[in-house]
Amino acid sequence: MSEVSAVAETVEAAPFFVKKPTVQKLVEGGSVVFECQIGGSPKPHIIWKKTGVPLTTGYRYKVHYNKESGVCKLEISMTFADDAGEYSIFVKNPLGEESASASLLEEEEYDEYMKKHEVTYKTEVTTMVQESKVADVPTVAVSGFETEQRMYMHHRMAQQAQATRTFISEQV
Repeated sequence: MSEVSAVAETVEAAPFFVKKPTVQKLVEGGSVVFECQIGGSPKPHIIWKKTGVPLTTGYRYKVHYNKESGVCKLEISMTFADDAGEYSIFVKNPLGEESASASLLEEEEYDEYMKKHEVTYKTEVTTMVQESKVADVPTVAVSGFETEQRMYMHHRMAQQAQATRTFISEQV
């Protein structure tokens, strides 16, 4: 009999983002979480910065990094207006370095940002509904955006689909 042996080989890779952090809304006195997912081998070292200055973890800033899943979180508690700004995560291993940024916006600025992106999504959804079969409205996958945005878009798509069905049944 011949003997078969297997050797597990670890492939090394420079850091990369599976999911980048997204824009967040600042609610004074509340908390906010920036979340992303990274990969790389060896496991990357991470540093969070606000407008280029490294953050000191502790009382209000907490960093969570699950090296198995690659999920990284920056939690800011008891937020106030001065917390608004650009937050960046830098990931580094011996093979390279990557970074990604997202903003923490005050309520008015956040709402304006969301409205601007809502117009883009409405156009995309409308086009997809018009191209679809009457009874078979496609599901739109929106990746890279926070859950709140996806839920809102799903709700809007359902409303548009219902309006399309109502229009068609009134025409028959």
